[in-house]
Amino acid sequence: MAFGGSGNISIPDSPPKQTFSLDSFSFACVSGVPQPECAISIWGWKKNGQVIKREITFPRLDPGHVIEDFKMNRTEFPRQWRDLKSVGFSIARKDNGESMYGGLALDDVKYTIEQH
Repeated sequence: MAFGGSGNISIPDSPPKQTFSLDSFSFACVSGVPQPECAISIWGWKKNGQVIKREITFPRLDPGHVIEDFKMNRTEFPRQWRDLKSVGFSIARKDNGESMYGGLALDDVKYTIEQH
């Protein structure tokens, strides 16, 4: 999804009175093992121009585990994540803000289209 640091998901302005709410998704940072904690920043651009932001963390991955130990995490979004026109993502190392040299995997993205 967000390789090299950032990505964006938007809906077109057709029809112009359509927005969406972000409900939940599963996520993982994928840059191999070992892997430091990954900070995932999420921005939401609302139809009124307001920008909201949230940061979530994917845990550090250490060697010595079987592949089944590595699971995607899941997060839900509160009501403030409604009336969105666009959502953006970026990833960085949690410890120092530098590049993860990997990507962000998203799955089971749940959203609701809203008509106004």
